[in-house]
Amino acid sequence: MQEGEPARIAAQRRQVEQDQVARWRQRVERELHELERIRELRRLKQRKVPEFFVQRETERETELRSLAHLLSRGLDEEKSRIFKSRMLLGVRCHGKGHFLARVYATPHLPILVPQNAGLPAAESKDRRFADLEKMKRLRSMFPMVKFRDTWIEEYTDEDLAHDLIAEERRRSGEEVSDARVREIEREATEFFLRGLTIIESRHRQREVVTDGVSVEPSWYLWCRCGSRVLACHRVTEALDDGVRQIFA
Repeated sequence: MQEGEPARIAAQRRQVEQDQVARWRQRVERELHELERIRELRRLKQRKVPEFFVQRETERETELRSLAHLLSRGLDEEKSRIFKSRMLLGVRCHGKGHFLARVYATPHLPILVPQNAGLPAAESKDRRFADLEKMKRLRSMFPMVKFRDTWIEEYTDEDLAHDLIAEERRRSGEEVSDARVREIEREATEFFLRGLTIIESRHRQREVVTDGVSVEPSWYLWCRCGSRVLACHRVTEALDDGVRQIFA
């Protein structure tokens, strides 16, 4: 690898992630606009809905506005995977003090953002990295970077995009412009950062019983040292107490 190549690749990776954050923000804002449109249409038609539906709709709006605020801040241009937003709490590993996650403030709810993508349930490190190079070749995002997990996952529903384009073509009777095709493809794209959590009152629970089994709600965070388990209530307690740093 040529001199300066790692820095160039790291800068490219940060730019890719910046672009993903910007598109993710657009996706969230579209969902907010759709929610507002449906709510206004319901008001005009004086349509009644169950109270639990209104409550869940309000909760979803708060979640979306929290996420939209964080995404609107964008990522730090010089440091990987750090939002330019006020950090309430840092989570580090006990071993070497590596950052595992950060909790950011928003005008609505705080958000926990892992530094590295978490491991899917029951998936080992060896299994995680077994398919990593294949995944990178398919995505063609970072072909020269070895053993680096993808932070923000991006999924485009190709069938949905095809159907939306075909419907617009039938409705207008004209070919759909390239710009509109790209817009429709964005509408059919979902974004996911494994482990990102909008912190709510339920995260204060120390115990949850499911089918007679008691478990402690926790995050499973990934570090270069290995996986770490962080109980959710430890984060909410640290936020309540104004603690700026905890270890897992």
